[in-house]
Amino acid sequence: MSQPDFSTRCPQRYARLSPVENGDQLECSAYHDHSSRRYVLITDADASREADHAWTRELLRIAALPEHERTAEMRAQRVHDVDRKRVDVYADALRREAQYARAWDGELLRIAALPEHERTAEIRAQHLDHIDRERVASYVEKLRGDRAAGFRVLLRGTGS
Repeated sequence: MSQPDFSTRCPQRYARLSPVENGDQLECSAYHDHSSRRYVLITDADASREADHAWTRELLRIAALPEHERTAEMRAQRVHDVDRKRVDVYADALRREAQYARAWDGELLRIAALPEHERTAEIRAQHLDHIDRERVASYVEKLRGDRAAGFRVLLRGTGS
């Protein structure tokens, strides 16, 4: 990865070492006017919105990194404190989502381990959709061969 040129980065997104002198040399000059030191004027709303979406995607990419890499990447890109907080919120949401997915996999594994009549009743009681029913069926097939080996494989896959 080459070192970014921070002199042309948009001050809306990146911390700069110096104030904006020549706004027309910034990467955002096509849609931002930085001539006023207090405000940023948006000159092309569509391009600005697309740049905002791209920036959000970049923050989500950073949030998905392991914590030490995330910190290093934010430092390397000189991400503003406000956006650092956004990255932390995104990372926390991704972590919670992964925990929920692991817990749900564990629940499906529990259902798969039930005797067939109890499993059928549990599937009906929980109103599982076809995708989760297929996952339960897949777990049942894996458990049929060697229950102990099946549990080890499945538990390894759920992160438990």
